[in-house]
Amino acid sequence: MRMVDYEGEYLEGGSYADQAHRWVRKYQQLMAKARHLRSIAEQQAEEVGILRGMDYSRPVVQVSPSQDAIPDAVARRLEIKERMDRLADDAADRAREISDAIMRLADERHQTILLAHYVEGVTWERLCTDCEPEVTYRTMMRWRKLALTELYSEIPHVERMPEHHAL
Repeated sequence: MRMVDYEGEYLEGGSYADQAHRWVRKYQQLMAKARHLRSIAEQQAEEVGILRGMDYSRPVVQVSPSQDAIPDAVARRLEIKERMDRLADDAADRAREISDAIMRLADERHQTILLAHYVEGVTWERLCTDCEPEVTYRTMMRWRKLALTELYSEIPHVERMPEHHAL
């Protein structure tokens, strides 16, 4: 019996298709992470713009312990923005590696179904009805397993599960 995590993903080993599925699911996770990090970076940039746009020459009651408090806050926000941008770029680069690996598959149908499902988010059921002629869900799952098994050869060796019995 294989152990699964809270998302239903197999934790260790598994077939080539199982490992490829986990690897390609990273695309979705990485793209979501990149979008989230970019939104944080944009928020930081907006806040920096607000802080920089304030008129500090007007006489006001000083509420900060030092005159450097505002410039320090601006510098910290800029640093956070740069770090979020770097992390988002790294996530997008990794996601690009995965989509490039899918594009290197020899079978065009495998490319199509993996890109449609994992990159564009089309459900397997919808893919069944979009095929010409329409295919059964069982056939689509067979194609999925074949596509993921083919994709396994594109997974970098360092990311493959060493526990797999065939390695």
